[in-house]
Amino acid sequence: MNFLLEIGCEELPSSFIKKSLVSLKSNFEILLNKYSLDYQTLDSWGAPRRLSVHIQNISSCSPSQITEIKGPPKKVAYDHLGNPTSALLGFIKNNKATLENICIKNVSDREYVFLTLPAEPQSSLDIMKEQLADIIFSLKTDKAMQWDYQNIFFSRPIRWIVALLDDKIIPLEIGNLTSQNRSYGHRFFGKSITINNPLNYHHLLREEFVIVNQEERKQLIESGLNSVAQKFSINWQKDTELLDEVTNLVEYPELLIGKIPEQFLTLPQPLVIATIKHHIRAFPFYDKKNNLLPIFVVISNNPSPEASNEIISGYEQVANARLRDAYFFFQEDLKVPLDSWKNNLKNIAFFQGLGSLADKNNRLVSTAITCSRLIEGVNPIIFQKTLSLLKFEQSSQVIKELPELEGVMSKVYALEQKESEQVAQALLEHYLPKSGFDNLPETIMGKWCSILDRIDSLTGIFCTGHKPSGSEDPFGLRRLAIGLIRNLISIDQQVEIVLFINSFMESYRTQGVNVPSLILSEIITFLQQRLEALWLEEGYKYDVVQAVLSNGFPKNLQLSLKKLKFLENVYEKDSFIDLVLVYKRVQNILKNQNLNLTTPIMKNHLIEEEEFSLYEALQLISNKLPLTPLEEWLELFSLLGDKVNQFFDKVLVITEDEKIKTNRLLLLNKVSEAINNLGNLSCITIRR
Repeated sequence: MNFLLEIGCEELPSSFIKKSLVSLKSNFEILLNKYSLDYQTLDSWGAPRRLSVHIQNISSCSPSQITEIKGPPKKVAYDHLGNPTSALLGFIKNNKATLENICIKNVSDREYVFLTLPAEPQSSLDIMKEQLADIIFSLKTDKAMQWDYQNIFFSRPIRWIVALLDDKIIPLEIGNLTSQNRSYGHRFFGKSITINNPLNYHHLLREEFVIVNQEERKQLIESGLNSVAQKFSINWQKDTELLDEVTNLVEYPELLIGKIPEQFLTLPQPLVIATIKHHIRAFPFYDKKNNLLPIFVVISNNPSPEASNEIISGYEQVANARLRDAYFFFQEDLKVPLDSWKNNLKNIAFFQGLGSLADKNNRLVSTAITCSRLIEGVNPIIFQKTLSLLKFEQSSQVIKELPELEGVMSKVYALEQKESEQVAQALLEHYLPKSGFDNLPETIMGKWCSILDRIDSLTGIFCTGHKPSGSEDPFGLRRLAIGLIRNLISIDQQVEIVLFINSFMESYRTQGVNVPSLILSEIITFLQQRLEALWLEEGYKYDVVQAVLSNGFPKNLQLSLKKLKFLENVYEKDSFIDLVLVYKRVQNILKNQNLNLTTPIMKNHLIEEEEFSLYEALQLISNKLPLTPLEEWLELFSLLGDKVNQFFDKVLVITEDEKIKTNRLLLLNKVSEAINNLGNLSCITIRR
């Protein structure tokens, strides 16, 4: 049997289509697994006027199954005479069973009543009939519409429903709509069609100018763009976001070439590109040297050759009007001195209750001055000047029109106003990464601008109480934290992040913001959780991640990542497993010992030869470790592990002589501290 669902709508937003197809496929997979329905393939397809699901070779019915339902304990279910109690009778009644269905099973050394009920097979038709409406309305959107039917909300008005199992219509009602086997082709060039078999769905719609498979439409668009590039010996740059968007804006893609007036090519190239992408969803083209050419390609939803000239003329008119606006905005922005732009930031709010963007820049400069000794690799005077200019382009007319150019235009404007390349590049890079795995800043000043900007934002927003909760993260703090962490990993130095957070907290207090006492620990915990999630997502083992992070949020993230990779590489080696066992044995002896760790090891209290040998090995490691490449640490620690094992074989640690005992415990504590340079190996799971 073959199944087809098509939800016919008014034109759907591109973003909704993309999310809904993932949800539809997932929800049907869950449904099929729940009822143990076999199938060959499950596909979800979408176009501007339809969402559809096709399941090939689905079982006609669910298999027969035995269902077990756990009931009350036996001693509650029966009285002392062995008669059923009201608890048992109620349990049976609620499940529509009889005493014949009862059995007793032992669970964790306790006897319980179980109902054993045969589950009758259900036909696929009945299952779909019961579940389809719920699946359709499980597709959520932030902007749902209500139309002809009360209490029915969807992204856009639903106009028809096709629900078929082979040639049978699955009964379904949504408002006044009932399911049918009739679909509709292209809004302007297609007509209604009758679908008597789900296998004919693609073919019938294609005849009516609808390519229902979004991946096929995307391939056609990419192929067309490649053909244009090959024909004229030019290039285009793949923009996945734009490609996905235009794929879901058309049902039958047609590529049309338009022209950009040469006069607009004098504008900064990113401004022209953003204008045509933003306003007409067009693809720009470039010459072999990556210079923008005066042409663009748009994806039309009109397959008629007769209409192509009129369509492209309309696109060109819109593009020219928007480019004239961009030219005007750019020229007006160039008239404004940087100092005036900085002053304008006083009128732009950073975050409710946290002041303006000007206040933010003042906090950044103040922290850069307070923590200057902690910031390596930048000229402090140039760095402070750069921080005072961050966000200045937010008051420009171009950014108000095209906010996606923030950072890009700040570099353009800074260079136009004779700022140095170093400052201009840092102004561009401080926005990076814009998404979790976007490019990072390349310059050290760009990295530090990005780091301080993110710490300030995290600190302030946490102070207002707007912390992420569950799946809710309306201000993108998780993404912001990942960007901060990735920047910290990219610089090979110790970063006292606590001192930076404290500096920003003090600036917020001075500004009159209420700073709760627990904010510091909450932010550090949040960052550690994000770091842990990032490394687990990248595939590192859970126990290895815990070993590296067990001592808190690292000060040198680049070194911590190197240790993480090192531990992953030696994870299966016998010498590493031996070291873990040694470490755990040392920890077991040290726990619950009340040691004064400031007490030095007394050489004159070392009696046995194995004590001297271990002491000398520790001295050797303390001297060699800073100079030894990380890749050779295991060899060093393995030698130490051998000395510890010899020590345990010959030396009694817990003796009656308190001075000797304390000295030996201090010696073992030094062993623990040395191995802790790798991480807390107590977290490592032994695999033998």
